[in-house]
Amino acid sequence: MKVAYLGPVKTYTEKVAIETFPDLELIPMQPIIKVVKAVENKEVDFGIVPLENFYEGEVRETLDALTECKNTFIIKDKAIQIIHCLGVPKDNKKIEKIYSKDQALGQCGKYIYENYPNIITIATSSTSEAVEKIAKEKLLDSAAIASEEALKNYGFKIIAKDLCKNNKTRFAVLGREKNKPSGKDKTFLVFHPIEKDKPGTSHGSLGFFPILGLI
Repeated sequence: MKVAYLGPVKTYTEKVAIETFPDLELIPMQPIIKVVKAVENKEVDFGIVPLENFYEGEVRETLDALTECKNTFIIKDKAIQIIHCLGVPKDNKKIEKIYSKDQALGQCGKYIYENYPNIITIATSSTSEAVEKIAKEKLLDSAAIASEEALKNYGFKIIAKDLCKNNKTRFAVLGREKNKPSGKDKTFLVFHPIEKDKPGTSHGSLGFFPILGLI
């Protein structure tokens, strides 16, 4: 059986994939939509993608991709501690740019502002892709925010660790078979108003939950 995850190797998503499916074939893919579509199109049996961060909220790419699917479901979720590190190639001359996934850049925004207020930040599809890009293109004026493992995998020098304290991300395990009700289930709802969006649309769609005692 095959499992697709947001790659390249050494991403936090790979860590979840290894812990969840230690005996299955793991296939790195990017961007997120490619992982989701691989499950939907039966190219792989399962997929793992980031779902939400405790600081930055939902991962919009994941939610948007899932709304386009009919046969792919979240069958499990798993939250792990995220320890972002800042690293540079060993031949780095200076830091003028910082690469990382948009969510990671947001999570580390306070650190970046306090330590590199005039830096240019550039988003990549994953934290590990940021490291890979700098290494392959020999960007000696750039740094990456990623896991310590990803940075060391490319021989980067670690400048700072744990840039965003007490940081966690929840990951979704995707499959094509729905789970049986357990009594402790979680449900994602997506709705598109028939009429033009207007004040009160959300209340009109969700207001019945407290009336029925569902929340």
